[in-house]
Amino acid sequence: MLMAYGALANGGTLFEPHLVRQVREVDGTIRRQTRPRQVRRAIPTAVAEDLREVLVSVVEGGTATRASLTTFVVAGKTGTSRRTGTGGRYVAGSYTSSFVGFFPARQPQLVVFVKLDDPRGAYTGGITAAPVTRETLQAILAARGSPTLDGQHLLASRLASAAPEALEEPHGLSSGSDGRYVFLLGQGPPEPVATPVAQPLIVPELAGLPLREAVRRSHELGLRVRLRGSGAVQTTTPAAGFPLRRGDILLLVAGS
Repeated sequence: MLMAYGALANGGTLFEPHLVRQVREVDGTIRRQTRPRQVRRAIPTAVAEDLREVLVSVVEGGTATRASLTTFVVAGKTGTSRRTGTGGRYVAGSYTSSFVGFFPARQPQLVVFVKLDDPRGAYTGGITAAPVTRETLQAILAARGSPTLDGQHLLASRLASAAPEALEEPHGLSSGSDGRYVFLLGQGPPEPVATPVAQPLIVPELAGLPLREAVRRSHELGLRVRLRGSGAVQTTTPAAGFPLRRGDILLLVAGS
């Protein structure tokens, strides 16, 4: 999964993965350094760019809004799948939740894959894995002297992707002359930002759809799903047109 999204982040080029970037001597001298090795072009650059914008829209207004950052654009997709048990049958109430994407979206440096096995309570990728991604990225940005991120690259990405009104430095944070981000501790904590009130969503008309398609559409809306029966959907509880909020449970009742 990481290799696939890495190919999207690299404009459609697939690279060979490696675990060790470099080996150093005790005195810091680099003894061996791994160079990126291109495997092949997986998809055309234009297709990769189109997919990137689709993945950006997922984070900005789709199922992965909880993975978004205020100062940088993130691209990615949530995943929610039923887990299987004995005999390959689905296990009731058991799921795998995930988020995979890259950051910053326009000039990627990191690919992130968060996978949660059998989460309890809320289980959709957008509710569970996406917030873990956001917290991880925020911690990376806050790290002093991170060897992973290049400050100038991040600053250029932010300038290229952010709206003009978003380019003011966050309170207590400024970009240093070397491109790294410097926290100005003397300015105190940032002002609290009002949390927008979540808007209700309307249960769609799912009657007549195959159960798999109905589940997919429900998950895209951010709803949790419970199933009864098999085959085509006959009705839902609550019924179509009823207002719900992200994370609420929708019962799909199928034909048999």
